[in-house]
Amino acid sequence: MTTELPINTIIVAAGTSARFGTDKMLAPLGDLPVFLHSVRNFLPVSQRLVLVVPPGREEDFAALARQHGLLAAQMSIVAGGDTRTDSVRQGLQGLGDSASGLVAIHDAARPLASADLLLALADLAAKTGGAAPAKPMTNTVLRTDDQNLVLEALSRENLWEIETPQVFVLPILQEAFAALSG
Repeated sequence: MTTELPINTIIVAAGTSARFGTDKMLAPLGDLPVFLHSVRNFLPVSQRLVLVVPPGREEDFAALARQHGLLAAQMSIVAGGDTRTDSVRQGLQGLGDSASGLVAIHDAARPLASADLLLALADLAAKTGGAAPAKPMTNTVLRTDDQNLVLEALSRENLWEIETPQVFVLPILQEAFAALSG
């Protein structure tokens, strides 16, 4: 079953890639820069798609999307903020006041997420208010003191790693961001 609610997608590609050493969003992965894989995968199932990019780089990203035939009418490119939260807020504003239904937030650094995954999460989010892919934690997690001395190893029994896309009923996410601001 596929939800009847429209899906609006925000793809966040506004990070600095500090650990990567170069702009990983522009790194080639097969036939496309990394960020365009998510655009290609999600554009066909998105009523609106907002690509959030580093400030001042909007035209660079638009040119690449245009070059690869992935700059569509339902897509806009906006400048991100200082933090991921700020960038998602910019993406929400980029959707415009007429947006309704669901909103998916996706990290462009995860280029292999499929439209099928997004649609499955949209079905769940329409029923529950929100959904995200998750997997049981397998890495060891340590709790430390202020000097980074290990105090204990935490049980992984009830810990999960959350990935993207994360899909929400739009008003629920808007209310959460309003609470952050106010």
